[in-house]
Amino acid sequence: MLVNSKREEILDNDKLVNILIESKRISEKIIEEIKDSSVVEEQIQRNREIYKGIATRASILFFIVKDLSKIDYMYQFSL
Repeated sequence: MLVNSKREEILDNDKLVNILIESKRISEKIIEEIKDSSVVEEQIQRNREIYKGIATRASILFFIVKDLSKIDYMYQFSL
């Protein structure tokens, strides 16, 4: 009988019930935002793959131009 009376007291506690309802609402919102972030992450990954080749070529070009000064000192200032 003691267990039943404690259950009733917990369910009668409006503040506790409201907190639990709010927690459930927040957790559902978080789950939805996680799903949305997965979609955005996939879009970012696709875009990253598009620009990966360009970034590789640009970095090669950068280091080639940077090393031109090793060929002749003049290239350090003219570029």
